[in-house]
Amino acid sequence: MRLKHFSFYLIAISSMFIFGSCGKDDTKTPATDYAPMTASSTWTYQTAPSGTYTLTSTNRDTTINGKTFHVFTNTNSNVGNNYMGKSGNDYYRFGILPGIAPTGFDETYLKDNLDVNGTWVVTQNATAPGIPTPIPVNLTYTITEKGVQKVVSGTTYSNVIHVKLNISALGISGGNGDFYYSGGVGLIESTLVINANPAFGIQASNQTQTLTNYSIK
Repeated sequence: MRLKHFSFYLIAISSMFIFGSCGKDDTKTPATDYAPMTASSTWTYQTAPSGTYTLTSTNRDTTINGKTFHVFTNTNSNVGNNYMGKSGNDYYRFGILPGIAPTGFDETYLKDNLDVNGTWVVTQNATAPGIPTPIPVNLTYTITEKGVQKVVSGTTYSNVIHVKLNISALGISGGNGDFYYSGGVGLIESTLVINANPAFGIQASNQTQTLTNYSIK
């Protein structure tokens, strides 16, 4: 039972990466702002295998655990609102995964001041039915490219940062991800892979999203 719950946990936590995309900015110019948040700005993504969704920036902030997050609506009814924030060069997001992270999951997903090969680690504790103690999950991020161009859905984006993610828990490699952020736009493409491991009851999962349309107000 323990291993089956761990498999469910890895797949469930992946939704945090797929449906989070933009943060709050107060000081940066558009060319170096990797998470614009002006009210009524929108981002539409094509996802696989689930379909499409649109994020819309509201004019509201909220405070969670003493941190300020900007509120974005999400047309995916399974996700609800998105909560994103920024402090200095750190971009972060918050989500709740019922039964997994019921008190919330606070993740720093980008540090835009790091050079190529710069890394940081986020460790989150998660709970699962049948497991008496929290499971520590390590999220290791590495800047693999910076200041590059990337073509997504026929559009060429500049000043792109490429972030590589590696997930591990209980001594097991849980998967990896690639995330691309363009200055003045935000997230333009992402891929998240959960590794298959039949011995541990873990099924493979591959989720992608690409930006198809956006409007920054």
